Amino acid sequence: MKTLKLMITAVCVSVLALFLLGAECGVPVETVLGYYIMFKADDVQKYFDKGLTNYESEPFGNPVTSAEDYTVFFATPDEETGDEAVENGIAIMFDGTTIGTYTNTETIVQYTEDGIDVSGNADTVSVTKYDDEGGVIEGTFSGTIEGVVITEGQFRVKRVAKDTLLP
Repeated sequence: MKTLKLMITAVCVSVLALFLLGAECGVPVETVLGYYIMFKADDVQKYFDKGLTNYESEPFGNPVTSAEDYTVFFATPDEETGDEAVENGIAIMFDGTTIGTYTNTETIVQYTEDGIDVSGNADTVSVTKYDDEGGVIEGTFSGTIEGVVITEGQFRVKRVAKDTLLP
């Protein structure tokens, strides 16, 4: 009986070790999460992983060509269409189309969810990856917008064609 317990313990430890090793060497977090914008609004975790059905079904972003180039990206927690007023969503804009850190007056965050509707400048939007069309735009953001404190903001959105979404 003691031998059986020892064998079962050894098997359990082996399975656990294989699981942990697999998790360490497994699929990158980005692949599991896909495209998203996530953040805390007043310490409440938010995870937006949908786009607009008439543009892209997943969170997306694009450069906008105007007098000055800037980037806009967008996500919703539920499928919505961009043909009507979006009930729940977050749009982030920054003055640029490259990797870099954009601050205050170079940024705009518009966040709407469950009766909250705020818009203003983020303290910081840091872009760590800005691919060509078909790739991704990744980075972080934070700030206080009309009294709503946004922390731990992260984004990974699909990079789509220029001028797909115009604010």
